Amino acid sequence: MARKNIRDNSNDSVQPSHTIDISASTVVERDTNIVEPETEVTEESREHSDIQAQSNGSNQAALEATIAELRSALEKAHQQEEATVAELRSALSQVNQREAATVAELRAALEQVNQREAATVAELRAALEKAHQQEEATVAELRSALEKAHKREYELQENVYQLKSELYEQKSLVQKLEQALDQANMKIKNELEQAKKTALELAEANGKLIEEIQGLKKDKQEKPTTQQTTQAIVPKKPISIPKKSIPIIEKLPQEKPGEPAKTSSPMWLLD
Repeated sequence: MARKNIRDNSNDSVQPSHTIDISASTVVERDTNIVEPETEVTEESREHSDIQAQSNGSNQAALEATIAELRSALEKAHQQEEATVAELRSALSQVNQREAATVAELRAALEQVNQREAATVAELRAALEKAHQQEEATVAELRSALEKAHKREYELQENVYQLKSELYEQKSLVQKLEQALDQANMKIKNELEQAKKTALELAEANGKLIEEIQGLKKDKQEKPTTQQTTQAIVPKKPISIPKKSIPIIEKLPQEKPGEPAKTSSPMWLLD
């Protein structure tokens, strides 16, 4: 902008010189165009030429003064322009220095950012690698635990199957034992009824025998004969008691302590 202003000022200052030059050239042209024969020169023309010569001299002096002023103004403009250019160069140098310093600072900051970024990336990579390793270790542990769980589940299934088989066998055995117990109870019941009948028969025979003995005692008192007494003591018909065989029952489940016996002695029938 300073250069442009200086050039504008120099152009403004030079314009009058062009005007003066044009007028001067016009004057010169007029001088060259004035060509009169010497024979027609009069006093009036001489006076006019003298006045014109004086006018040309004054114009020439004014022109020289104007040119000197213009040269001085142009010199000042050149000096101002050089000073402005020097100031601009100094300012540009300062701007360049500031720009270089700013660029250096920005480069240093960028370098620090890059270093921090590289360190952060390295840390993230290390953390990611560690996480991958931990994940792989966890996956391996989970797989091992899953395999153990599957193995344990298989063993438990085998145990459950075996226990179910044993339970089925025990149920079958219990059913068989219950059937055998029912049969034994039925048989014992029948034998008890038979024993009851036998006991009743024995009681009746015993009663008859007692009656006969009492009758014999009476007869003995009436007839003290030894032969009749021995005949009265001997029974007419021998009484035979059948022997019943009791079956051997397999081992029954052990009864809990404190529970009363399911079967009582059948000897109460003889009481």
